[in-house]
Amino acid sequence: MRRHLLAMTVAATLLAGCSEHDLPYYQSHLDEAQTKVNECKDALKTAFVAQDKDALKKVAEDGECRAADQARREYQQQLAEQERTLREEEAKKQKAEAERQYAADYEQAKTDLAGLSDDAFFDYSKQCKLVIFGQPSAQCKAFTELEPARTEAAVVALITRFPKEQLITYKKDHCQGINFSESQCQLSEKAVDKQHDDQIALYLNNRDQLKTDFNSCNEQITQLKKERKYDESSEFAHTYQCKLALEAAGHMKVYGYGKPL
Repeated sequence: MRRHLLAMTVAATLLAGCSEHDLPYYQSHLDEAQTKVNECKDALKTAFVAQDKDALKKVAEDGECRAADQARREYQQQLAEQERTLREEEAKKQKAEAERQYAADYEQAKTDLAGLSDDAFFDYSKQCKLVIFGQPSAQCKAFTELEPARTEAAVVALITRFPKEQLITYKKDHCQGINFSESQCQLSEKAVDKQHDDQIALYLNNRDQLKTDFNSCNEQITQLKKERKYDESSEFAHTYQCKLALEAAGHMKVYGYGKPL
């Protein structure tokens, strides 16, 4: 009886030692899973070289080989997912830091640009013209934001400093020749246009003033023509005030001097 029990115990032990490891086992014993996968690969290679179809089928259908390979692949997928998550988190941190630095640089650029002279400020635009695609630098973003108000102020300052014909002369001096300045040329062109448009609007909104200036020009031009001073008459008709008065009168369908308004 005792011998029979001992024999059963030994048999059970041997069977337990020979039992296959399943997926949960390999999931918790990844080193063994890798070892088993390597063993299965070697067995497949050996069977393939020997052209042993039965051995190939046996390895291919081996439950333990499959369990070990699945555990290994799942672990690799988990690692890949963890790495992807870490990369995404790092990218978010870098983006947030870049945005913070960009905002700080932008505020500093606004302060720096505001302290520049008009020439230095508008010459800065050359650096920003090179940006075609992508986000502009913090400095160029600040320049773009400040430019409209800065331009308007500079234009008004030019009109105040150089009224009427003086502004036209200033534009000519700074748009060509030794005094050429790209920024001052562009500003003076805007100033000349604004001065012109403002004066025409003023005349159209104040017909009495238009009538006074137009008739003053007309009287002088008529007198010069009576005196046969035709060159002087033509030159006077092209003075700043007379040209604008006639242009404004054109909105009232008066296209030339000869009769008073």
